[in-house]
Amino acid sequence: MALEVQYLTFLSLLASGIVLGAVYDSYTVVLREWRFLRFLRPMVDLSYWICGLVVVFYLLMRINHADFRISIYLLLLIGWFLYRITLRQAVIASTVGIIMAIGWVLLIVWRVVNLLVIKPVWFTMRVVYRIVLLMDRLLKAMELVLLWPFKVIFKTAVSILRLLFQPLLRRLMVILSPYLNQAGQRWGLMQNKWKELTSFMSNWLIKKDDDDHPPS
Repeated sequence: MALEVQYLTFLSLLASGIVLGAVYDSYTVVLREWRFLRFLRPMVDLSYWICGLVVVFYLLMRINHADFRISIYLLLLIGWFLYRITLRQAVIASTVGIIMAIGWVLLIVWRVVNLLVIKPVWFTMRVVYRIVLLMDRLLKAMELVLLWPFKVIFKTAVSILRLLFQPLLRRLMVILSPYLNQAGQRWGLMQNKWKELTSFMSNWLIKKDDDDHPPS
């Protein structure tokens, strides 16, 4: 392997170790701060290792035609260790700062939307509801006022008709009462005949069954 390729491989693997360490700490901080995303941790870990392997393999393919050696893993480990002792605190602090800035921006956006959209819409709905409720009460009051004369007239007319037709109805009941009594008597006779018929049929069936199956 040429000396230039060796230096390029050395620097690329050190940089890869540093980047892998920074990415790992970054998404770990994100998942720690945003607890609602913690369920994604297994998927994110798997994606991290797959992407890391793909990136390292691509670099080796471009630099030394994927010539894997033990020194490659050692250089990655050295890069990761250098990141831990030099840049780790800065990366974690900057990630936390970015998360806080995003949260602050989202809070401002929420307050603006709440002030300019949600509250006006809610206020408008409440005003419309109160107007509809007021109109309903006014219409009910107007209904009582406007229909009151008609109610009085209707009650008066019913009372007058009752006084006029009550004697006629009594006379009609007196005339029809004999016919109604006869109809009731005939209905009672029909019920008695029906009972006698059903009793006769049941006795006949019982007797016939006894004749068909005499006791042994």
